[in-house]
Amino acid sequence: MAKVVIETNNPQVYGKYSWWQVGLVGAALGVVTLALSWIISVFIVDPLLCRTGTLAACGQSEVLAGNIGAVVSAIIGVGILIRLRVRRSLWVVIAVLATFWGITTLIADLRWAEMAAWMAGLYAVGYLLFANILRIRSAFVAAIIAIIAVLVLRWVAFL
Repeated sequence: MAKVVIETNNPQVYGKYSWWQVGLVGAALGVVTLALSWIISVFIVDPLLCRTGTLAACGQSEVLAGNIGAVVSAIIGVGILIRLRVRRSLWVVIAVLATFWGITTLIADLRWAEMAAWMAGLYAVGYLLFANILRIRSAFVAAIIAIIAVLVLRWVAFL
């Protein structure tokens, strides 16, 4: 009779990635989010919403552009995390996106270098945190812990 061998530690299936790679991706995506939000604000949102200058939405154009930039960088992040074979990549990106939704209101008064440093640091920590949380084998437990972490981080950030 033939013998069946099942290999459980195949790196092609489970993938091995370094934590510094996930942190570096997070930091880069934080800076990309900031750059995209500036580009979207200057070239798309402000010309469309602030033509007359009397619209109430014109005052919130930075927040809108920041949220659009965050969504675009999240789409890029999903692709990169899948390429790195991070477990539950989409969940990681959605948790980071939910955590830092509207973050531009908190850092709007800083200089560009400070904003870039804060965004890089926060996104790096966010990606590392949620990539680590969502490695838990049980999808239900991982989702509950990630939701609690998102709620706690949003509550702390927007006190």
